[in-house]
Amino acid sequence: MKNKLQLLLVMIVSILTSSFSSFAYDFEVDGIYYNILSAAYRTCEVTSGDVKYEGDIVIPSSVVYKNNTVSVIRIAKDAFRDCSSLTSIVIPNSVTDIMYNAFYDCSSLTSIEIPNSVTSIGEYAFYNCSSLTSIEIPNSVKEIKWNTFDLCSSLTTIDIPNSVTRIGSSAFSWCRSLTSVDIPNSVTEIGSRCFEVCSSLTSIKLSEHLETIEIGLFRSCENLSSLTIPGSVKYMEIYVTPYSVNTPFDKCYALSSLKIDYDEQPLGVYEDNTDSDKDGLTNWSKLEEMTNSIKNLYLDRLFERNNYMSFSSLTDLIIGEHISTLQITGNIAPNLATITCYATTPPTDVSFKQSQYTDIILKVPYEALENYKNAQGWKNFWNIEGFDPAGVDDVTTDFSDSSNRKEVSRYNLNGQPVSEDYKGVVIVRFSDGSTKKIMQ
Repeated sequence: MKNKLQLLLVMIVSILTSSFSSFAYDFEVDGIYYNILSAAYRTCEVTSGDVKYEGDIVIPSSVVYKNNTVSVIRIAKDAFRDCSSLTSIVIPNSVTDIMYNAFYDCSSLTSIEIPNSVTSIGEYAFYNCSSLTSIEIPNSVKEIKWNTFDLCSSLTTIDIPNSVTRIGSSAFSWCRSLTSVDIPNSVTEIGSRCFEVCSSLTSIKLSEHLETIEIGLFRSCENLSSLTIPGSVKYMEIYVTPYSVNTPFDKCYALSSLKIDYDEQPLGVYEDNTDSDKDGLTNWSKLEEMTNSIKNLYLDRLFERNNYMSFSSLTDLIIGEHISTLQITGNIAPNLATITCYATTPPTDVSFKQSQYTDIILKVPYEALENYKNAQGWKNFWNIEGFDPAGVDDVTTDFSDSSNRKEVSRYNLNGQPVSEDYKGVVIVRFSDGSTKKIMQ
């Protein structure tokens, strides 16, 4: 009786295992497993099977199954998941979708070709593909979803096409080898923590149509040295607790240059904690963790309501021509050494320590020199210098020579006029408005 029961159990397990395998995939050709998607349209997807994929895989655009040619149009969810010995894969032009988790944890995958036929790449599709060094996203893709390339620690370059309008949260987080990113102007939304712990990232160009900078966007980008916030950005997200303030730039220790570009509206700051002090939140003094490494700041736009700044390391402040009111005091910019104002009308609400009035160098347009010397908050500066904003603002390196062009003036890199005897790098301005940088 005992032996019969054991035999019966073995038969049941065998039947269940056989049934499970038959439902895992519909058929197999040359070591690649497939599921039928549409019998009527004769389409199928690549899926997982009994044996994990390894080595170099070339997916065909079609396969023959039961004397019928079936088109391969999709990479199924989890199709290559945990295939740690997979090294490369070629996807045919017939494929339109790469589903979520498709290449999850393919740690040996070094190269992949994604054709222009692909319109959708799912969440976590290339999660922890730690050997992948570069990838080109086709211009048929409209969205990079959340965690798509998370933990791709060897990824050094990423080509984002103009077709992409949204990049999801943590899409490139922990890509420790990524050095630079160019976000095309088609992108209007980037999710939170998108570039978190991209510790090799030194430069990034943000889309000029980006509307919000979310919390942790550049958190722990330890080598990011400069950043321009475009005028399209309406809000920066801050998360406030009784014990800390979390910003888009936490632990960006190398961020020394920040430019806030001009737009018609002030830049708002909002928080995702309704219990926090809304009024105190927008005060710059609440953002010290974000700004404690800033040495060079270009402001052509201010924040809503409270525009106080707290930059303990700030040495050079550049004030754009569109700023009319600037609430700044010496107490919150104690190391300021140089202020360059492009505004011809002196901004109001400016106050410094008496010792700073004697030490800070103030540079203003020549035409506004007397205005600043007589303006409240500015007239106390002992060192006020004039400069020509046009002398350093429109530098070009490529221009066509013209016999009608005449030299108008020469400037050093600080925007100060120099003679032909000046030794060093100068910017030559011509009568047609063009400029050229030369070494004298």
